[in-house]
Amino acid sequence: MLVSSLAVTPGAGAGAPGAISGLSAHSGAAGELTVTWHVPEPVPDDYRLMWAPATGDYRTWTDLSGNAFPTDNQHTITGLSEGETYKLKVRARYRSGPWSGPWSAEIRAAVTTAEPLTPTTTTTTTAPPTPTTTLPATADDQTAAKTGTKQAIEGRATIGNGRGSVGGVRLTSETPGTLSVTWNRSNPAPNDYEFVWARRGQSGTDQTMYPTTEQVTLTGLVQGAVYEVQIRSRYSNWKGEWSFTYTKRVAEPEPEPEPEPYDGVLE
Repeated sequence: MLVSSLAVTPGAGAGAPGAISGLSAHSGAAGELTVTWHVPEPVPDDYRLMWAPATGDYRTWTDLSGNAFPTDNQHTITGLSEGETYKLKVRARYRSGPWSGPWSAEIRAAVTTAEPLTPTTTTTTTAPPTPTTTLPATADDQTAAKTGTKQAIEGRATIGNGRGSVGGVRLTSETPGTLSVTWNRSNPAPNDYEFVWARRGQSGTDQTMYPTTEQVTLTGLVQGAVYEVQIRSRYSNWKGEWSFTYTKRVAEPEPEPEPEPYDGVLE
């Protein structure tokens, strides 16, 4: 199986309003690429994400086989050719003006290929269940939620790719005031997870919970507000690295793609 994960530093537009940094792509499933990046300042209305085979040309903005217009700083591209390397870049888009931020630096990532099925013979034995212990929220954990965890939410933590890391994070908001978060089970399987969320740009709103499964549903959130979440695994005597900081606007429908770019210059 071929798995690729690449990240680069910002491009020539770094430091400009709306400039994208931290662009990264990884392939965790056959035919898919999950792309993430840091939210720029000011916060955009949406983004234009472009991709194409490494040896090919980017498609015009009207061709959705090579373009997406997500409202969040993450997107999973499906239906890609297994084993092929793709190039990607992203820019922020603003309706006020209207105007678009500079393109990010281009990155490249290879798409995972499916492993062939191998016939196996499985012998099942029944063993007594092994008791597990769920770690309670200790005073130290609460301190972490206000210090290291807050730093992570503010984007000063690195993306965890090591043992016990959390990946495959998906955020959806289908009901006003509600945010659903799911992710892949860490390897090795943890005792539980440390899950932190906060309203973006609102100091002191960070909260922490300790789910034992790979899903959380948050209710009573401010409709239309942007929230940030970050997750790490917890074990008996150690913790995994913090995940990427993911954001989602609550109960906002996905808009139809508008002419790109907003400044009226077709590419």
